[in-house]
Amino acid sequence: MMIRISALLLGMLSCAVLHAQETQTFARFYYRPAVGVHIPITPMLHGNVTDGLVEYDDRSNYLQLIAVTYFPYAKWGIDFSFQASSSKRLDGHSQQFADNTASNYGTGYYVDPDYSVDYENSTFIGGGIERVSLGVVRRIERSRWLLLPKISVGATSFIASSAQFHLKEKDSNTILKLNYTPDDQKKDFFTVAPAVSIAYSISRWISVSFDIQYSYFKSDLTYTKTLRDVYSGEASTEVLTYSDPVQTLSLGIGLIGKFRYVTRPRPAR
Repeated sequence: MMIRISALLLGMLSCAVLHAQETQTFARFYYRPAVGVHIPITPMLHGNVTDGLVEYDDRSNYLQLIAVTYFPYAKWGIDFSFQASSSKRLDGHSQQFADNTASNYGTGYYVDPDYSVDYENSTFIGGGIERVSLGVVRRIERSRWLLLPKISVGATSFIASSAQFHLKEKDSNTILKLNYTPDDQKKDFFTVAPAVSIAYSISRWISVSFDIQYSYFKSDLTYTKTLRDVYSGEASTEVLTYSDPVQTLSLGIGLIGKFRYVTRPRPAR
């Protein structure tokens, strides 16, 4: 009887020791550079004349050089990312806007070629559209595969430029000043962005990732178009608004660098 009890106690002690020795090793930090494309689901731009003043394009390419994930726990982390985007449309939209204005008013007016458009369409790493986000990420690992679903909130930012033209009426001395003025030049829109990254580890330190993200923000931009007679002071105004919900699908590829591995006791199940 004593032998059976001793064997049972020894077995229980062995299980407790083995359980206490269970540990897990994981990387505290991920660095995630990536490149990709933003594809519109519901666009912001609908062909308004002021589209040429908005430093935003529904379809653009992005560069993500600042993206860090910190894991205080093995399976849960905090993610921060910054993207700068650009598009070919933004490269030539200043001249395109001027050409459209000349086309619209060219029948009855001479359009002053010395127009003024206040463009600011670049960030410190290039591109006119900025996206910044902060979120919570879940880490799921299976052999060499890594799944990182996350939910983030942040801001989509871009510049709304202003413009001024002088119009000289043909066969008349009438001169008009045409202004397009935004309600605010620097626009920041609260954005919700769930996403998932699927990665394959090529070494202990590096993984190749494919990123999918859906983002949503509600546009809220107003332009005031003012046409004023320089001599009489008489003026007419027109308000142009952007108020549609903007939904975007983003697809990208990148790398995940893994740093500062730590070993911790595995949580009890």
